[in-house]
Amino acid sequence: QWRSLDDVDAVQITGLRNLLSHASTHCPYYRDTWLELGLRADRIATVGDLGRWPVVTKNTIRQHRQTMRSTAPGMTLWSKATGGRSRLGADP
Repeated sequence: QWRSLDDVDAVQITGLRNLLSHASTHCPYYRDTWLELGLRADRIATVGDLGRWPVVTKNTIRQHRQTMRSTAPGMTLWSKATGGRSRLGADP
């Protein structure tokens, strides 16, 4: 709460770069997709830069589930699922 907005932004961008860097190094789907699109984690300077990155949809996950997983040694796979609807405002 005591940091300036610039400091908070810097911490967030660093975390984002670290996450994207891990994915591009250890997840074949992300590495190949982002390389094809010319996207690199180290080039992200602001959250706005994410506008050029592809959105991951349910269909993308269904088609590429295995290659989206990290191949980093020692990583544990946690399987999660929801039972609710994914559309906002959908009738019950």
